[in-house]
Amino acid sequence: MTPVNEAAAANAGAVAVSLAGAMQYAAQWLGFDPTPIICAAMGGIFGSTVAPAAGPARYFISFTGSSVLSGLFGTAIGLRLGFSHIEINSLSAVIAVVFHPLIGAAIVLAPKLMQGFYRKVMDLLGVKESP
Repeated sequence: MTPVNEAAAANAGAVAVSLAGAMQYAAQWLGFDPTPIICAAMGGIFGSTVAPAAGPARYFISFTGSSVLSGLFGTAIGLRLGFSHIEINSLSAVIAVVFHPLIGAAIVLAPKLMQGFYRKVMDLLGVKESP
């Protein structure tokens, strides 16, 4: 069993609570229910176990993006289908489990795709790269 640094664990917990509070305040300020986004964040934690490895900045972007988008998609789909509040929250979490690895893969692959696109455009334009 790996030893746990209690100070680091407490610090991480405090940061998570602070971010959850800030996210809830921002969601209420924007005028929508923050609960599906928070449930999607919980689903994103499970989705992160199969997401591709990335640095801290890419992980933050993929986790935040998947949480917000999954919460919004879950709410939109749930309201359209007449789901209850609990069903909307559950749907948001399930969408995040699937969406987090997909967004993580897209963020990891984006620079390679853009570089390939750039080379293709330069070839089409007849521009030669200097060595």
